Amino acid sequence: MMRKVILSCLLIAGLNVVAEKKGHLGERIQGKKPSLMWSKGLMIGKVGDYERRGFIFKTQEAKMQLGDFSQENQSGKKNYVPREEDISFASEEAKEQMKLLDLSETVVLEYKKLHPFNIFRLHDSPKMALSIRSLQSFEETESFELYGKELQFERGRERGKYGEGKKSGKIVSVNRWGIFTGYACSVEVHLGGTKKERRVTGYRRVGRGDYATDVPIYSTFEVPNIDIMNTYDEAGCRFLEDVLVSQSSVELETRTSWFEIWNSYATTITSAKIIQ
Repeated sequence: MMRKVILSCLLIAGLNVVAEKKGHLGERIQGKKPSLMWSKGLMIGKVGDYERRGFIFKTQEAKMQLGDFSQENQSGKKNYVPREEDISFASEEAKEQMKLLDLSETVVLEYKKLHPFNIFRLHDSPKMALSIRSLQSFEETESFELYGKELQFERGRERGKYGEGKKSGKIVSVNRWGIFTGYACSVEVHLGGTKKERRVTGYRRVGRGDYATDVPIYSTFEVPNIDIMNTYDEAGCRFLEDVLVSQSSVELETRTSWFEIWNSYATTITSAKIIQ
């Protein structure tokens, strides 16, 4: 775990090449970035299993069904299986909005995420809900006014490229993150259905004496078919935020690169087009 955190810090240190408009990153998500926070973003789905916890320091926690588009799960359409996320409600605005929320309603949740080195966390989840928004049509967004329903992104560096392709689905989260010298914009795209994922579920001891070692035990799980991709273009990040809040289906052109110091994930989005 510590190795991953150190690698993440090194990744971000190189991300000052991401965009010339670095100073404008995060304008869409309201509020100044506080200390000990390193990530902010939007997610879409349904909120449920809401409860208050704690004795001295009381917190409010909920389960978010990320990408719950149940009305889309009809014959002939992609089946968007939701993924459960733990969410803490940090702001008074979000707590008040939660009291009035219809739990059957698909909403957009604005959040900030605590830095992984923050050991003073009082909430169950590092993701802190700041406000709850209603959906809006894509035609009502700023991106539609500026670009219409299609946008070519700035491509950034192409060193290490080994593939290009197209993917379609729905955006379930857009996450602006980073520390020190730069920021990145990572997007979770639900491609429909499920996929198989291997995880370590335990260890078994093999060998004897000084030659004994722990060997991981793997199990295979069915998980929602959600991919994480980057965009290094501020206009592109904003465009995808507006795709999310409109619950639109989108077709993405992508570039895949070998893992390099400036790549948070191997796949980079190079264009987006609304298809529904």
